[in-house]
Amino acid sequence: MNKNEIKSLEPNLKDIPKEAIFTSLEGAAEADRVALEMLNDLSKKGGKVLSGCTVSGLKFKKASVSAVQTNIGEMPCDMVAIATGAATQNGLEGFEWRLPMQNKKGLIVQTAPLPQLINHVLMTNDVHFKQNSDGSFTAGEIYSGDLKKSVVPLDLAYDVLSRISKKTQLIRKFNFNQH
Repeated sequence: MNKNEIKSLEPNLKDIPKEAIFTSLEGAAEADRVALEMLNDLSKKGGKVLSGCTVSGLKFKKASVSAVQTNIGEMPCDMVAIATGAATQNGLEGFEWRLPMQNKKGLIVQTAPLPQLINHVLMTNDVHFKQNSDGSFTAGEIYSGDLKKSVVPLDLAYDVLSRISKKTQLIRKFNFNQH
């Protein structure tokens, strides 16, 4: 995309780059809303949703899962969804299973709702961010590598929001009151 095309898609960007890549299939889900909707749908279809228990193992019959072993007892099942996010790489204790992942310590910042200002997920050279359906912004900081113990999360969050503010017309929208 050229500068004019970028401006037409994102009119609130400042310092528009000469070129950008746009993919119509690029998107980002609001994980908490998606997870709740999936749980709701599962319940409507007769599935059982449990929380507050610890999975300790799975039982198999004829190479298919037949039960989940938990700290509150064994539960028969024919399907299991393991939704553990970044912890997925560790597998399930007692099973020979590893999923290689390159998890890095980073920071995700979420703001209070703001007026609608951006329309797409934006990846820039130093921050990536999107505006959610409720108007809040979600921004990620992965560009500094693994966060060191000396990093103060609030300072980094302020820095991330400052980066977004420099790239958009948000300068008056964010109320920066750093500690």
